[in-house]
Amino acid sequence: MRQHDWRRTVRGLFGIVLAAFVGLLAGCGKRGWLETYPVKGTILVDGKPAKDVMISFHPKEITGDKPYVPTGQTDEKGEFNLSTFVTSDGAPAGEYDVTVVWPERYNPISTLWEGDKLNKQYADKTKTTLRVTVEKQPQQLPPFELTSGSKK
Repeated sequence: MRQHDWRRTVRGLFGIVLAAFVGLLAGCGKRGWLETYPVKGTILVDGKPAKDVMISFHPKEITGDKPYVPTGQTDEKGEFNLSTFVTSDGAPAGEYDVTVVWPERYNPISTLWEGDKLNKQYADKTKTTLRVTVEKQPQQLPPFELTSGSKK
């Protein structure tokens, strides 16, 4: 008899924990966040993959009540995944002006990246010629083919 009561208690506790977990997950939704779509791409500088390049997508029109600028950083193959609200979630659909900065060095005192190996050619969102339209689907962008601007 005692074993039967123990099983009923465990089942009841399991049900309560499961209900609390489901409620917690429902409450952790992306309230107020726009729908995002995975966006991947590659950055080539002078025809070669560029590591640690920072790319930012500046929306032409802000929608929703939360400001956003999808960003990414390239790996050793020059590839990036955009992140808007959480890591690698992509970007909301829409038109974007794109800025690119390739930092020269990390300053451990200020904890900031400094300089730009691209001579700030692609760093100003008001002057950039790089534009992208993010569709309502996952997408692989064509490579961004940039020049370093260095004189040889």
